[in-house]
Amino acid sequence: MKRILSAAIASWFILSLPASADMVRVTVSIANIRSQPGSRHQIVATRKAGDLLPVIDSEKHWWKVRLSNGKDGWIYKKAVRYEKETYRTKIQAMAES
Repeated sequence: MKRILSAAIASWFILSLPASADMVRVTVSIANIRSQPGSRHQIVATRKAGDLLPVIDSEKHWWKVRLSNGKDGWIYKKAVRYEKETYRTKIQAMAES
């Protein structure tokens, strides 16, 4: 049941994105998502290596990303790799997990 619910939430999240979106993939074991760009700001979430996040904006060394709960946060650019994603690659990645 838990797995079905997770898949449903992930599907809704993917379908809520544009057909092609700028994404970042976490490349460090644990990445902090902060309330504002800068390491002194509050951590509002964390993501693990391999997680994909849609990009909303950028500022110097930080990407503004959208979280699965609909909220936005900032992630350090050196903790991620920029990717251009499409529905096909998102669905393929979901099927592999």
